[in-house]
Amino acid sequence: MARAISGFLTSPAKTFAVCGLLAILATPARADEPAPAAGEDTNGAFLIGLFNQACLPNRGNAEKVHAFAEGHQFAPIHNPAALDVFVGPGDKGMAWQVPSPTHQHFALSIRGTTEACVVWAQTADAAFVEAAFVKEVEAIAKPGIEIRKNPEETADTPVGKAKTITYLVLTADTKKGFAFSLTTAERAGGPFQASIQIAKVAAE
Repeated sequence: MARAISGFLTSPAKTFAVCGLLAILATPARADEPAPAAGEDTNGAFLIGLFNQACLPNRGNAEKVHAFAEGHQFAPIHNPAALDVFVGPGDKGMAWQVPSPTHQHFALSIRGTTEACVVWAQTADAAFVEAAFVKEVEAIAKPGIEIRKNPEETADTPVGKAKTITYLVLTADTKKGFAFSLTTAERAGGPFQASIQIAKVAAE
């Protein structure tokens, strides 16, 4: 199996063992932040919208992600425990708390080793986010683009079953491109219930 995203949350059990980190990141909602799309789950729609605005256009460019966060005046996260989850090892990363119209807790981060762009929601319907994520990845398909799905990773955690889904989106000729990854938990109560990331990758 191609290991697309070194340094990401490849151990859901370890990740979800950390409890309540986003609860310390509350900020008031702001009207100029990305608005949630209409849908069954408002938090899930907001997470997808945040990914589409902060990560997708800036894929592979950490400086542009940083500029997006600064341009929207997102507050940097400094709590070491929170940074351990959102940024991980390495010294290239940063994380921000994201205000939302739902008054829930969201975060945007750049991973410390891979500089991948990641969005996080403390509470979001896992099934809704997964369906929207898969639909967006499948919509990328076109001649010259190869999409591969890695085997799903699952683990039992204090907040139910955690699942990580990863798609490799590669150019057919160079086999280089991006990895799209979604991690969800069955229930809220951990540091996050859903996260989506995009990272540069070259197929093995």
